[in-house]
Amino acid sequence: MANPNIELQRLRAKQIKVLAKVGITLAKSIRKLAADHLAGLSTEDVASVLSSDAVKKALGNVGSTKVQTVKVKPAKVKAAGIKRKRRSKVTDDQIIEFLKEERTVGDVRKKLGQLIPKRLEGLLKAGKVVLRKDGLKKFYKAK
Repeated sequence: MANPNIELQRLRAKQIKVLAKVGITLAKSIRKLAADHLAGLSTEDVASVLSSDAVKKALGNVGSTKVQTVKVKPAKVKAAGIKRKRRSKVTDDQIIEFLKEERTVGDVRKKLGQLIPKRLEGLLKAGKVVLRKDGLKKFYKAK
């Protein structure tokens, strides 16, 4: 006959694993629901909603002792025509200066950054840089 204490410990461990999975699923659902309902509100408004007694009590009943902040996507403002562009830390002039000597893509990537080879294609189309291929290697040089 199996030891009942060991069997109880095994069943309790299995129960804890299942409860942990249920808790994670529930937390994800609550987070998604909160993000959907709070979309478009400012960070201060979201903080005031999450700090209300009713919300704290509901989260406490669920078993959540710590309230995590919900990341809310800002409302899109396409009508205003506001569009933010990414800016590189390296200017085209710096790239051209670096390419006064012929360099491989690897050299450019190491010295100036990972995304610079994509910018080289734009400089190539603009006629500021020339490309020489040798087998699989590409060599860039400023004009």
